[in-house]
Order: sequence, then structure tokens, then C-alpha cells
Amino acid sequence: MARINGLSIFRKVYLAILAALEVVRTDKSNESDTRYKAGGIIKAINSFQFIVCLVVVERCLKCTRPLTLQLQSTSLDAGKAREKVALLFLTINELRSDVDECHQAYYQMAVELAEAGGVKPFKKRTGNRQMHRNNVPADSTAEYFKRAVTIPFLVACRTITVPIFSL
Repeated sequence: MARINGLSIFRKVYLAILAALEVVRTDKSNESDTRYKAGGIIKAINSFQFIVCLVVVERCLKCTRPLTLQLQSTSLDAGKAREKVALLFLTINELRSDVDECHQAYYQMAVELAEAGGVKPFKKRTGNRQMHRNNVPADSTAEYFKRAVTIPFLVACRTITVPIFSL
């Protein structure tokens, strides 16, 4: 539950985190190792790919919240938990079946967050033969991230809930 909430909070205060890290990176009173690590974190989180992944994972995992709360409750009711698992299974299937609409909303959120942070949306170039990274053919940046991030994540979520649902 804390991780789901943590992702939501991270997304909401993303710009403040970037600003704080920039202060740490540029403050000469900090140790050089600390400034170096802050610069590395800034580089890692100030990319469009990170922002898209953050938004997609946060929004998709948000639908697991009711089940997570139920499973962490001291008064765990197996019948109600099974109902929530079934509801989660249906929600993930619905997200997967409406992936175009779902991804468009997530992508728009990512673009807005990126623009606020001064990051331009882009997709990695596609090569003829690639072995060590995603090489998803796509005409647009939105299509690339739908195929490289949103669809695989929803498929993974669905794969995880199928064994739980069949209990």
C-alpha cells in the first residue's frame, strides 16, 4: 500500500523533487559525492521515458488499492477479498480492452508533467536489429510508449491476477 501511495505522491511532487535535487547538486557546501549522486538522480528521473513509466505504473496500480487495503486489513474476509480480486481482474481487462483510450489519458498526463519539468517528449530511434533494448516500431511517440510501456505493463498485471483469480 505504501508503494502505491508513494508513486502517487512522487508524481504529484515530481517538480519539487527535481528542484530539491538541483539545490543539492549545486550547493557547494554539500560533499562532492552527494552532489554527484543528486546529479545522477536528476538525470535518471528527468527523462521522458521515466515520466511515462511513472504515470502509467502509478495510474494502473491505483486500481489495486481496494484489494491491497482489504488484504492488509486485520479483519480479512476471504469472500470479500475474492470479490475484490474479481473486480480487479475485470478492471485490468477493461483497461486492456480500452488500451487506446486509457493510454491516451496517461500519455497526456505524462506530456503535461514533462513540459512542466522542461522535458520534451521523444521516442528512442528504431533500428533494424536490436538485441539489448526495446525496439518497438511506431509512427508516433504516443504509439511507441503505448507499445513499449502501457501494453506490456497491463499484460503483466493481467498475468499476475489470473492465478489469484482462479483460487
